[in-house]
Amino acid sequence: MSKTKDALDLARDLRQEISDNDALKGRKIQDMSLRRRPPQKKPPHKNLGQEWIANLHFLRTTATGDPESRVLLGEGRDERAVSAYKMLRTRTLARMRQQDWHIIGVTSPVQGDGKSLTSVNLALSLAKEQTLSVVLAELDLRRSSVCQQLGVDPVRGLPDFLEGTAKLESVLFRPEGTERIAVLPNTEIYENSSETLSSPLVADLIEQLRGDDKGRIVICDLPPYLVTDDVLAFTPLVDAFLIVVNEGSTPRDVLKKGLDILRDMPILGVVLNRSDEATSGYYY
Repeated sequence: MSKTKDALDLARDLRQEISDNDALKGRKIQDMSLRRRPPQKKPPHKNLGQEWIANLHFLRTTATGDPESRVLLGEGRDERAVSAYKMLRTRTLARMRQQDWHIIGVTSPVQGDGKSLTSVNLALSLAKEQTLSVVLAELDLRRSSVCQQLGVDPVRGLPDFLEGTAKLESVLFRPEGTERIAVLPNTEIYENSSETLSSPLVADLIEQLRGDDKGRIVICDLPPYLVTDDVLAFTPLVDAFLIVVNEGSTPRDVLKKGLDILRDMPILGVVLNRSDEATSGYYY
Protein backbone atom coordinates (compact mmCIF):
# COMPACT_ATOMS: atom_id res chain seq x y z
CA MET A 1 0.00 0.00 0.00
CA SER A 2 2.80 2.35 0.90
CA LYS A 3 4.52 1.61 -2.42
CA THR A 4 1.37 2.50 -4.31
CA LYS A 5 0.98 5.70 -2.33
CA ASP A 6 4.62 6.59 -2.95
CA ALA A 7 4.16 6.04 -6.72
CA LEU A 8 1.07 8.27 -6.79
CA ASP A 9 2.85 10.99 -4.87
CA LEU A 10 5.82 10.81 -7.27
CA ALA A 11 3.52 11.03 -10.32
CA ARG A 12 1.71 14.02 -8.80
CA ASP A 13 5.02 15.77 -8.09
CA LEU A 14 6.24 15.16 -11.68
CA ARG A 15 3.01 16.56 -13.15
CA GLN A 16 3.33 19.65 -10.95
CA GLU A 17 6.94 20.13 -11.98
CA ILE A 18 6.04 19.82 -15.66
CA SER A 19 3.15 22.22 -15.17
CA ASP A 20 5.40 24.72 -13.40
CA ASN A 21 8.02 24.44 -16.15
CA ASP A 22 5.40 24.98 -18.86
CA ALA A 23 4.09 28.04 -17.02
CA LEU A 24 7.62 29.42 -16.70
CA LYS A 25 8.29 28.86 -20.40
CA GLY A 26 5.04 30.57 -21.24
CA ARG A 27 5.95 33.62 -19.18
CA LYS A 28 9.37 33.78 -20.83
CA ILE A 29 7.85 33.57 -24.30
CA GLN A 30 5.33 36.26 -23.37
CA ASP A 31 8.07 38.48 -21.96
CA MET A 32 10.15 38.02 -25.14
CA SER A 33 7.18 38.85 -27.33
CA LEU A 34 6.63 42.02 -25.34
CA ARG A 35 10.26 43.01 -25.72
CA ARG A 36 10.42 42.14 -29.43
CA ARG A 37 9.21 45.17 -31.37
CA PRO A 38 7.30 44.67 -34.58
CA PRO A 39 9.38 45.45 -37.70
CA GLN A 40 9.34 49.16 -38.41
CA LYS A 41 8.38 50.25 -41.88
CA LYS A 42 10.93 52.53 -43.48
CA PRO A 43 9.53 55.99 -44.10
CA PRO A 44 9.02 56.78 -47.78
CA HIS A 45 11.95 58.52 -49.50
CA LYS A 46 11.57 62.28 -49.35
CA ASN A 47 12.70 64.08 -52.46
CA LEU A 48 13.78 67.34 -50.88
CA GLY A 49 14.55 68.80 -54.28
CA GLN A 50 11.00 68.15 -55.42
CA GLU A 51 9.61 69.91 -52.35
CA TRP A 52 11.92 72.86 -52.98
CA ILE A 53 10.93 73.13 -56.65
CA ALA A 54 7.22 72.80 -55.84
CA ASN A 55 7.45 76.11 -53.95
CA LEU A 56 8.84 78.02 -56.94
CA HIS A 57 6.54 80.15 -59.05
CA PHE A 58 5.51 78.57 -62.34
CA LEU A 59 5.23 80.05 -65.82
CA ARG A 60 2.81 79.02 -68.51
CA THR A 61 4.52 77.64 -71.59
CA THR A 62 3.36 77.84 -75.19
CA ALA A 63 5.36 74.69 -75.98
CA THR A 64 2.75 72.54 -74.22
CA GLY A 65 -0.02 73.20 -76.70
CA ASP A 66 2.09 73.87 -79.80
CA PRO A 67 1.99 70.80 -82.09
CA GLU A 68 4.99 72.16 -84.02
CA SER A 69 7.18 72.40 -80.93
CA ARG A 70 9.93 69.81 -80.62
CA VAL A 71 9.99 70.23 -76.85
CA LEU A 72 8.69 67.01 -75.30
CA LEU A 73 6.10 68.70 -73.11
CA GLY A 74 2.51 67.52 -73.10
CA GLU A 75 0.75 64.76 -74.98
CA GLY A 76 0.94 63.70 -78.60
CA ARG A 77 4.68 64.11 -79.05
CA ASP A 78 6.82 62.14 -81.49
CA GLU A 79 7.13 58.70 -79.92
CA ARG A 80 10.51 58.12 -81.55
CA ALA A 81 11.84 61.29 -79.95
CA VAL A 82 10.37 60.33 -76.56
CA SER A 83 11.88 56.85 -76.80
CA ALA A 84 15.28 58.17 -77.86
CA TYR A 85 15.41 60.62 -74.96
CA LYS A 86 14.48 57.84 -72.54
CA MET A 87 17.47 55.92 -73.85
CA LEU A 88 19.67 59.00 -73.49
CA ARG A 89 18.36 59.52 -69.95
CA THR A 90 19.13 55.91 -68.95
CA ARG A 91 22.67 56.06 -70.33
CA THR A 92 23.28 59.49 -68.83
CA LEU A 93 22.08 58.45 -65.37
CA ALA A 94 24.11 55.24 -65.41
CA ARG A 95 27.33 57.10 -66.18
CA MET A 96 26.61 59.96 -63.77
CA ARG A 97 25.85 57.62 -60.88
CA GLN A 98 28.93 55.55 -61.62
CA GLN A 99 31.15 58.65 -61.53
CA ASP A 100 29.16 60.62 -58.92
CA TRP A 101 28.63 63.49 -61.38
CA HIS A 102 25.94 66.10 -60.77
CA ILE A 103 26.75 69.09 -63.00
CA ILE A 104 26.64 68.53 -66.76
CA GLY A 105 27.54 71.06 -69.44
CA VAL A 106 25.75 70.64 -72.76
CA THR A 107 27.59 72.12 -75.72
CA SER A 108 28.26 71.61 -79.42
CA PRO A 109 31.01 72.45 -81.92
CA VAL A 110 29.06 75.19 -83.74
CA GLN A 111 25.68 76.91 -83.78
CA GLY A 112 22.63 75.04 -85.06
CA ASP A 113 23.45 71.57 -83.76
CA GLY A 114 20.42 71.51 -81.45
CA LYS A 115 22.21 71.67 -78.11
CA SER A 116 19.60 73.90 -76.39
CA LEU A 117 16.73 71.67 -77.49
CA THR A 118 18.70 68.65 -76.29
CA SER A 119 19.31 70.40 -72.94
CA VAL A 120 15.58 71.07 -72.50
CA ASN A 121 14.39 67.61 -73.48
CA LEU A 122 17.07 65.79 -71.49
CA ALA A 123 16.17 67.86 -68.41
CA LEU A 124 12.47 67.10 -68.89
CA SER A 125 13.21 63.40 -69.31
CA LEU A 126 15.46 63.26 -66.23
CA ALA A 127 12.82 65.06 -64.17
CA LYS A 128 10.40 62.16 -64.74
CA GLU A 129 12.55 60.10 -62.34
CA GLN A 130 10.83 60.45 -58.96
CA THR A 131 14.09 60.34 -56.99
CA LEU A 132 15.66 63.21 -58.93
CA SER A 133 15.34 66.96 -59.06
CA VAL A 134 16.69 68.86 -62.06
CA VAL A 135 17.86 72.43 -62.57
CA LEU A 136 18.21 73.65 -66.16
CA ALA A 137 20.51 76.69 -66.29
CA GLU A 138 20.46 78.92 -69.36
CA LEU A 139 24.15 79.83 -69.61
CA ASP A 140 24.58 80.51 -73.32
CA LEU A 141 24.93 84.18 -72.42
CA ARG A 142 25.19 85.53 -75.98
CA ARG A 143 22.41 83.56 -77.67
CA SER A 144 20.10 82.15 -75.01
CA SER A 145 17.27 80.03 -76.43
CA VAL A 146 16.07 77.71 -73.64
CA CYS A 147 13.17 79.98 -72.69
CA GLN A 148 12.39 80.47 -76.36
CA GLN A 149 12.19 76.69 -76.79
CA LEU A 150 9.81 76.49 -73.83
CA GLY A 151 7.78 79.45 -74.99
CA VAL A 152 8.17 81.58 -71.86
CA ASP A 153 9.25 85.19 -71.35
CA PRO A 154 10.53 85.62 -67.78
CA VAL A 155 10.71 89.08 -66.25
CA ARG A 156 13.65 88.27 -63.96
CA GLY A 157 16.62 85.99 -64.42
CA LEU A 158 20.34 85.45 -64.06
CA PRO A 159 21.32 89.17 -64.25
CA ASP A 160 19.05 90.01 -61.31
CA PHE A 161 20.73 87.37 -59.16
CA LEU A 162 24.26 88.33 -60.18
CA GLU A 163 23.54 92.01 -59.51
CA GLY A 164 22.20 91.16 -56.07
CA THR A 165 18.72 92.58 -56.69
CA ALA A 166 16.91 89.23 -56.42
CA LYS A 167 17.29 85.99 -54.50
CA LEU A 168 17.90 82.76 -56.36
CA GLU A 169 14.45 81.30 -55.60
CA SER A 170 12.77 84.38 -57.08
CA VAL A 171 14.51 84.10 -60.48
CA LEU A 172 14.04 80.35 -60.85
CA PHE A 173 10.73 79.10 -62.24
CA ARG A 174 8.92 75.82 -62.78
CA PRO A 175 7.52 75.31 -66.31
CA GLU A 176 3.80 74.64 -66.43
CA GLY A 177 2.92 70.95 -66.51
CA THR A 178 6.23 69.77 -65.03
CA GLU A 179 7.44 68.39 -61.73
CA ARG A 180 10.90 68.21 -60.22
CA ILE A 181 12.42 70.70 -62.69
CA ALA A 182 13.47 74.32 -62.18
CA VAL A 183 14.76 76.66 -64.88
CA LEU A 184 17.26 79.47 -64.41
CA PRO A 185 16.62 81.90 -67.29
CA ASN A 186 19.00 84.43 -68.77
CA THR A 187 17.30 87.69 -69.69
CA GLU A 188 20.25 89.69 -71.11
CA ILE A 189 23.01 89.46 -73.71
CA TYR A 190 26.48 89.45 -72.14
CA GLU A 191 29.31 90.82 -74.28
CA ASN A 192 31.78 89.74 -71.57
CA SER A 193 30.28 86.27 -71.35
CA SER A 194 33.46 84.28 -70.62
CA GLU A 195 34.49 86.69 -67.85
CA THR A 196 31.02 86.35 -66.35
CA LEU A 197 31.08 82.55 -66.46
CA SER A 198 34.49 82.41 -64.77
CA SER A 199 33.52 84.88 -62.03
CA PRO A 200 33.19 83.97 -58.33
CA LEU A 201 29.53 85.01 -58.49
CA VAL A 202 28.76 82.28 -61.04
CA ALA A 203 30.81 79.76 -59.05
CA ASP A 204 28.68 80.58 -56.01
CA LEU A 205 25.55 80.29 -58.14
CA ILE A 206 26.44 76.78 -59.33
CA GLU A 207 27.21 75.77 -55.75
CA GLN A 208 23.77 76.97 -54.65
CA LEU A 209 22.05 75.22 -57.54
CA ARG A 210 23.86 71.99 -56.70
CA GLY A 211 22.94 72.19 -53.00
CA ASP A 212 23.41 69.13 -50.80
CA ASP A 213 20.66 67.05 -52.41
CA LYS A 214 22.11 63.74 -53.60
CA GLY A 215 19.37 63.49 -56.22
CA ARG A 216 20.03 66.93 -57.75
CA ILE A 217 21.25 67.22 -61.34
CA VAL A 218 22.21 70.57 -62.88
CA ILE A 219 22.08 70.79 -66.68
CA CYS A 220 23.97 73.83 -68.00
CA ASP A 221 23.14 74.89 -71.56
CA LEU A 222 26.42 76.40 -72.77
CA PRO A 223 27.48 78.10 -76.01
CA PRO A 224 29.30 76.20 -78.79
CA TYR A 225 32.92 75.57 -77.82
CA LEU A 226 34.41 76.51 -81.21
CA VAL A 227 32.67 79.89 -81.30
CA THR A 228 33.78 81.44 -77.99
CA ASP A 229 36.03 80.60 -75.05
CA ASP A 230 33.01 80.48 -72.70
CA VAL A 231 33.08 76.70 -72.33
CA LEU A 232 36.77 76.69 -71.40
CA ALA A 233 36.12 79.46 -68.88
CA PHE A 234 33.29 77.45 -67.32
CA THR A 235 35.16 74.12 -67.33
CA PRO A 236 36.21 74.15 -63.63
CA LEU A 237 32.56 74.22 -62.55
CA VAL A 238 31.43 71.21 -64.63
CA ASP A 239 31.73 67.51 -63.83
CA ALA A 240 31.45 66.40 -67.46
CA PHE A 241 30.35 67.55 -70.91
CA LEU A 242 27.66 66.22 -73.22
CA ILE A 243 28.50 67.00 -76.86
CA VAL A 244 25.67 67.51 -79.37
CA VAL A 245 26.39 67.18 -83.09
CA ASN A 246 24.04 67.45 -86.03
CA GLU A 247 24.08 64.54 -88.45
CA GLY A 248 24.83 65.70 -91.96
CA SER A 249 26.08 69.18 -91.02
CA THR A 250 28.83 68.70 -88.42
CA PRO A 251 32.02 67.68 -90.25
CA ARG A 252 34.08 64.95 -88.64
CA ASP A 253 37.20 67.12 -88.52
CA VAL A 254 35.24 69.85 -86.72
CA LEU A 255 34.07 67.35 -84.11
CA LYS A 256 37.60 65.99 -83.70
CA LYS A 257 38.99 69.50 -83.26
CA GLY A 258 36.38 70.21 -80.61
CA LEU A 259 37.09 67.01 -78.71
CA ASP A 260 40.78 67.91 -78.72
CA ILE A 261 39.90 71.21 -77.04
CA LEU A 262 37.99 69.35 -74.31
CA ARG A 263 40.44 66.44 -74.07
CA ASP A 264 41.29 67.19 -70.42
CA MET A 265 37.64 67.11 -69.35
CA PRO A 266 35.42 64.04 -68.85
CA ILE A 267 33.05 63.55 -71.78
CA LEU A 268 29.71 62.08 -70.77
CA GLY A 269 28.88 61.21 -74.36
CA VAL A 270 28.11 62.47 -77.85
CA VAL A 271 24.52 62.95 -79.00
CA LEU A 272 23.83 62.51 -82.71
CA ASN A 273 21.01 64.94 -83.36
CA ARG A 274 18.46 64.54 -86.16
CA SER A 275 19.67 61.06 -87.03
CA ASP A 276 17.90 59.28 -89.88
CA GLU A 277 18.84 55.82 -88.62
CA ALA A 278 15.73 53.75 -87.92
CA THR A 279 17.21 52.27 -84.77
CA SER A 280 18.12 55.61 -83.24
CA GLY A 281 14.84 57.43 -83.59
CA TYR A 282 14.81 61.19 -83.98
CA TYR A 283 17.64 61.73 -81.51
CA TYR A 284 20.40 59.41 -80.45
